[in-house]
Amino acid sequence: MARTALTLVTLALCAVSGAKAIDCYECTDCPVPFDPFNITIKSDCKLCSTLETFNNETLMGTEMKCLQQCTLAASGESGIVRRIMCCEMDLCNRMAKNVHSFWYLMGLMIAIAVHGIECS
Repeated sequence: MARTALTLVTLALCAVSGAKAIDCYECTDCPVPFDPFNITIKSDCKLCSTLETFNNETLMGTEMKCLQQCTLAASGESGIVRRIMCCEMDLCNRMAKNVHSFWYLMGLMIAIAVHGIECS
């Protein structure tokens, strides 16, 4: 009985935490460097996103939005790459690129360390 009650409480907490609405920055041609004082903030979002568009590795534009679900960004144009980063905290899409870069750097360091160990 106690185990069933604990399971129900856990499920209820997950449902409540998953239903929390967050605030996100929104802009279609976001300024570089980022300036939070001149950006619209949208409420009642499930996810925040940052979409970066590159043309042959040159950043062409950044878009920040409020989303209901994170979807992959596709491109049909040659040389055009779109990278989307999603997050689930208030105004987190301001930092999405920095978080992504941090994890990319960590992965690169781990790969170098593992490769170094294999070569020894």
